[in-house]
Amino acid sequence: MSQHGMSTTAEMAKFSGLSPQRTRAILSKMVDDGIIIAEGANRTRKYRLK
Repeated sequence: MSQHGMSTTAEMAKFSGLSPQRTRAILSKMVDDGIIIAEGANRTRKYRLK
């Protein structure tokens, strides 16, 4: 995210090698912890660093 700005769950999963489901769970926890910000609805959601 720091190099590409906003990223989707699919992009993050591909980059990390994790499944989309596991990636989504990690991103959700990071949003809850205030590390990243989620923008958009479910299908169009993108994440960026806070």
